Amino acid sequence: MRIWRWLTFAAASLALLLAVRPAPAATAEDAVHIKSHVSYDVRPGQEPVHVAWDVTFENNDPQTTAEGEDTVFFYENLTIPVLRGASAVSATSSSGQPLAVSLGEPGRSATVSAYVSFDRAVFYGESYSFSLSYELAEVRAPSLLVTPSYVYLPVIAGGDESTVTVSSPASNGWNVTLEASQCAQNGTTFTCSGADAAFLAAVLEVSKPDATASLAFDVPVGPKNISVTMSYFQGESGVAEHMKDLVTTGLPLIQELYGFPYPGPTKLRVAQGGQQAVLGYEGITSCGQAANCSVIVSPAADDITVLHELAHLWSGIYGKRWLSEGFAQLIAEETARALPAGLVASQPPEKEPSPTDLRLDEWGNVASLIGANESALNVENAGYDRSLRFVHLLEAELGGEALRQVNAALAASGTSADSKRYLDLIEKLGGKRVDDLFAKWVFPSSIQPVLAKRRLAQERLQELIGRAADKSLSTDVPDDIRANIDAWRFDNAIAATDKAESDFAGYEELKQALSDLTSDAEAQGLSLSPSISDAIQNWEFDKGRRMLADAVLAVDAYASSREQVDARRGLWKRLGLVGADPNNDLTHASEAFARGDFRESLNHANQAGAKAQAASGMAFRKLLGLALVSAVCAGGIGTAIWTSRKRENPFSPV
Repeated sequence: MRIWRWLTFAAASLALLLAVRPAPAATAEDAVHIKSHVSYDVRPGQEPVHVAWDVTFENNDPQTTAEGEDTVFFYENLTIPVLRGASAVSATSSSGQPLAVSLGEPGRSATVSAYVSFDRAVFYGESYSFSLSYELAEVRAPSLLVTPSYVYLPVIAGGDESTVTVSSPASNGWNVTLEASQCAQNGTTFTCSGADAAFLAAVLEVSKPDATASLAFDVPVGPKNISVTMSYFQGESGVAEHMKDLVTTGLPLIQELYGFPYPGPTKLRVAQGGQQAVLGYEGITSCGQAANCSVIVSPAADDITVLHELAHLWSGIYGKRWLSEGFAQLIAEETARALPAGLVASQPPEKEPSPTDLRLDEWGNVASLIGANESALNVENAGYDRSLRFVHLLEAELGGEALRQVNAALAASGTSADSKRYLDLIEKLGGKRVDDLFAKWVFPSSIQPVLAKRRLAQERLQELIGRAADKSLSTDVPDDIRANIDAWRFDNAIAATDKAESDFAGYEELKQALSDLTSDAEAQGLSLSPSISDAIQNWEFDKGRRMLADAVLAVDAYASSREQVDARRGLWKRLGLVGADPNNDLTHASEAFARGDFRESLNHANQAGAKAQAASGMAFRKLLGLALVSAVCAGGIGTAIWTSRKRENPFSPV
């Protein structure tokens, strides 16, 4: 989408000039007063556009007083801005005397200079009136188009006081739009005032929307074949063929310059349309339906605009308007330079940089410019101007290849980028910091503290990554910090970095303790589980310390118990350990230690030691138990004998 060219006319292209012989010292603005009435009669399909100027020139310059036969200053001609393509240009004085008129060389604006020579010198206190008229038929120029079915016409006026009238066809079958610009509007009449000024009084568009024709063609773009349907105003078949050439050769180049494949559907509509269809812009591109995209351009648009709108078929990767518009224009200009010589026939007029200091992130969404006020138009001009200038800055700073890499990365991600994400990607892939440029051109000034935190968080993360790499630590913690930075949660990132750096304070001591533990464990024939090392490598330093403490206790207990279990014992203690093998507990302790269950290992080791220490007691208890069993057995035998004897003598007293 691009703004109408008439909004960017350079003031110099509309200057109303005076010529003198020789030039007086007083300025023309102070010395003369010019009144004009300008009429525009537009009847497309019936007759050429007719433009008539009636001008009255009043000389108030005392330095041009006639002084006998001596050489004096006087005015003898006037320059009038006429529209390009003017024919049948003529001028007459108020007395009906034909006046000489010559046209200047056309530039890149919609106007040329018509030099009107007076038939007499005009001195101080005198006035001079003349008329100038011309016609426009089948004219195509920057911001100017006259055809039988479509007219786009800048309405130009000039003088200290000027009245403009516009006549156009009745509304039946025609769409007529008459938009005021620099002059007050009352219906089809405009009044303007200023010091010897020229004005863009209004813009007139007259179209016949049902007077259209169409053609169809295919364009291969990478693996896709795009079916294009083109509609255009009747009488524009030559222009339609030219547009077909632009589309056919331009789309593959646009794909190459963006750096990723055409993402749109295989059906594309390209059409000419009036201001209502393009919301007051030069063109508009939309892909509202998955199966179809539409590109509509003004018949008065130049070739760069056509390429700009085609470039918007790739704009879905951008979530900000400045990115979409800036890159569409950059790609359009680069495509134009890469196309075969002579294919791009029309170029946009030159324009001055916008004086509006617009931060690009504050550029609003697309809205209809029909009837928009001057403030809104200034913002639109600034948005288009500054977005392109900024993209050019990025290209100069980082190179076109970096921009294409970012585009490809965005396309692969499937999500559109806002300014923050684009900044992150362009710095990552371009290898340079450009946050200062974004601070100046893109973000509001209030974001400066945030950008300072962003830079601090990024720099500290890089230092942390270096330290982690030296220690062969995992990337888990840096990755979490990076995720916060990518989400622009810089306070969280800085806090996480603080903690990680604090954890590093005891890292060497922890690693030494682990090394000592490994040696002690190996000395006892224990195999150390990698769980402690894994915890440290994964930044779980507190967990590693707890596990290390448990493991040290387990090794000490195992060593102590092993010493007690392996000690020489007499028969008495060996008797105590019969059936209570402490070596079995030590085996369980070793197995638990190897799998990282250090508390379980400690318990088994302690059980083994306890059994070894209690060998004498266990022997005594076993002997006591044996005596008790023997006594019970003896008592049982005695009772059985006594009972047996009792049965043998039944008469013995009980």
